[in-house]
Amino acid sequence: MIQEKSYKTKYAELAPWLNEILQLLKKDLKNEHLKKDQVFSQKYFQKKFLDKVTTEELVAAYRQELLEGNEELGEWIASRWIMKRGEVYQLFAHYLASINPNFEEIQEVTSFQAKSLIDASVARFGAVTTYIFSVINGVVFAEADLEALRAQAEEVAPQVEEAVSSALSPEAVDKLMLKLTDKYEQRLCGMQKKYTQDVEGLKKQIAQLQRKLSAQS
Repeated sequence: MIQEKSYKTKYAELAPWLNEILQLLKKDLKNEHLKKDQVFSQKYFQKKFLDKVTTEELVAAYRQELLEGNEELGEWIASRWIMKRGEVYQLFAHYLASINPNFEEIQEVTSFQAKSLIDASVARFGAVTTYIFSVINGVVFAEADLEALRAQAEEVAPQVEEAVSSALSPEAVDKLMLKLTDKYEQRLCGMQKKYTQDVEGLKKQIAQLQRKLSAQS
């Protein structure tokens, strides 16, 4: 299911939504990556205390670095974003596995299959999240299907946060708790499946390397 594109290319395609991606990860960036990557910190914030860096400054720095082609950072950002969207990964993995259990081997998702998957994802997660996931994770949609999805994402107006009434009834609170519980259970399940897939992929790479070494000896 993976298209071989550089992260620089992927983030260039996602430029209109790059700030949204980084906003979602701002705590991870500030509390983890920024404190560990001294080269990055010195490049962008050498005269500032890290705890004084604003969200706007943080997003601007990471945006520039991604668009300039920092592949290592690009992979880190992609991995963290997918982890926070585990329920999307679960939906895609479940659907693609129905096409081929080893969905990493799928060369291209047909337009009929793509429509079904995209419609299901857009209905649950929205066009923007579906498009971001498809590009970051390299889903092998045909170019026309991916462009149609992008057009949907571009039509989405900036979301306005809804005000939540503080006077919720006990029934409404119960429904909200069930919804949130289900959401995070799905997210954790999605993360577990991704971890399993990554481990299996690593095992295959190790096995191939061992066969090559055996052949050379």
